[in-house]
Amino acid sequence: VTQIGDGNLSNVYQLGGLNGSIVLQTGGNNMSDVYQLGIANGSLVAQLGSGNESTVDQDGGLNGSLVLQSGDRNKSDVTQDGLANFSGVVQLGEDNFSTVSQDGEFNGSLVYQEGEFNSSDVDQRGEYNLSGVYQEGAANESRVKQRGEANGSAVVQLGDANYSKVTQRGAENGSLVWQDGIDNTSRVKQKGDENGSIVAQLGDKNKSRVDQEGDYNGSIVAQLGNRNDSRVEQ
Repeated sequence: VTQIGDGNLSNVYQLGGLNGSIVLQTGGNNMSDVYQLGIANGSLVAQLGSGNESTVDQDGGLNGSLVLQSGDRNKSDVTQDGLANFSGVVQLGEDNFSTVSQDGEFNGSLVYQEGEFNSSDVDQRGEYNLSGVYQEGAANESRVKQRGEANGSAVVQLGDANYSKVTQRGAENGSLVWQDGIDNTSRVKQKGDENGSIVAQLGDKNKSRVDQEGDYNGSIVAQLGNRNDSRVEQ
């Protein structure tokens, strides 16, 4: 643990064997909590700025977490339970919020937030699920929930006040959501195996809803302009 500045707080609790934790805090009033139970878990937390908060809770074996916060008042919460899960969170700016919860084996999550008041929630349970969230702008919100095996989700939000919700249950489902503009809304729900969805929203105030149930369904939605509304149900 390395602390440079005033009023920084770091707590590290490890129980088991071969666990490792590195914490770097520069600035003021940053807070970091690391809890690791099990074998060979690893955590790296770097807080550069003021008033940032990070909590890492890992239980199991070979789990890894990386948290980088550069700016002020960013908050990250990572919980991993199981074997060989990995989470990476990068927050650049102010007042960004990220929650990552992974339960199972070999799940992976990457969250990148640049700007202010962006919010990301990733919840994965099962095996070999992957999630990537990229937010650049202000007040964007992304929610990803995956249950099962080998599901993949990618969300890109560029602009302000965009909203995306992705829910996938089953095996080998894939979703891509790309939002570039202001106040776009996308909801994707897939249940079954090997379903695929692509949603692209370029403009302002577009709305898209995709609901697919069963196996081998595919959907592509492209909205270019403003105030378009689309619904796909299969």
